[in-house]
Amino acid sequence: MLTMLLVPADRVHAASRLPVTCIALVMAMAISWIADPAQAVSISIGGPGSSCVTCQGASYALSYSGTALPDVDPLHETFRITLTIDTSTLALPGAVAVDAAAIKVSASVFTSAIFDAPGGAASWNLVPGGIAAGGCSGSGSGFDCADWIAAGVGTAVGGTLAFVFDQTLDNGALFAGLEGSSLKVRYVNADGRKIGDLVSESVSSSPPIPEPTAALVFAAGLAVISSSARRAR
Repeated sequence: MLTMLLVPADRVHAASRLPVTCIALVMAMAISWIADPAQAVSISIGGPGSSCVTCQGASYALSYSGTALPDVDPLHETFRITLTIDTSTLALPGAVAVDAAAIKVSASVFTSAIFDAPGGAASWNLVPGGIAAGGCSGSGSGFDCADWIAAGVGTAVGGTLAFVFDQTLDNGALFAGLEGSSLKVRYVNADGRKIGDLVSESVSSSPPIPEPTAALVFAAGLAVISSSARRAR
């Protein structure tokens, strides 16, 4: 005896559409996530308990958005690089300010500018090169140095200091993932004299961080697909 199982037509149609719908949604979201070029990059060194000797208790981070700034130059690309210094944990008695900070994220720089810095960009002068005991040295390929020129001995320590450089480089010249980048910082006392070690460190990169929006959209899509599958059953 042949028994036929009758299934409502709407269930049949829903079930037949579900696999195709699921695959399409997953593929679209995955492509959107993978194709998103905005992968924030951040590298850091130092902090309390760190083995970094010249860091002297403070922590230092280099970061950028992961993409170049818009431009029309076919031979160069410009990146906005931020050097963040957390001096709240600085263990350097007598240090009252920072009067010079330098970064290197490429073997050479085409042109550069200070976009922002503690006290405003106008409080600093950009000097190509790194830092020596006396301040910005004017030498050192790939380095750019922010030199304090405002009143006083420098920008006060005790909090977080952010130096933002716009660096224009040859296409492809930025150190991948900022791996092998360098930073230099000079601390001074109330008389404007160098105090403690000259911070001079190379840093290694952390893995790129996916943009939160892309990750959340992907997770939300999976949740919707899972819910649809349960309703179809």
